[in-house]
Amino acid sequence: MNAYYHSLIEEIKKEIDEKSYAQAYELICQELNMPYVPEDALELLEYYKSECKPYLEQKSKSMDFSKLQDYVHGTLEQKIYAISILENMNLRMCHDEVQELLD
Repeated sequence: MNAYYHSLIEEIKKEIDEKSYAQAYELICQELNMPYVPEDALELLEYYKSECKPYLEQKSKSMDFSKLQDYVHGTLEQKIYAISILENMNLRMCHDEVQELLD
């Protein structure tokens, strides 16, 4: 592996160790969007991408739920936006919010 990819992988490892998964994921995606990535670096980047993804999905879901609670009790526009958030969630987890919007 050449020096550029070695330093990039070290930077990604550092971001993951510091639990900055979004930063690490961004670095990985930028590099994977390049026209050519050497095979050995590609394997490592894909591995680290799969390591970061669950943390990003978990954070996204918790952020959506907290936003949802705010929007359900907000203005009409916020309630409409809450409905769009519900499209991507398990409604069984949001029974009270759904009932509030239906009322």
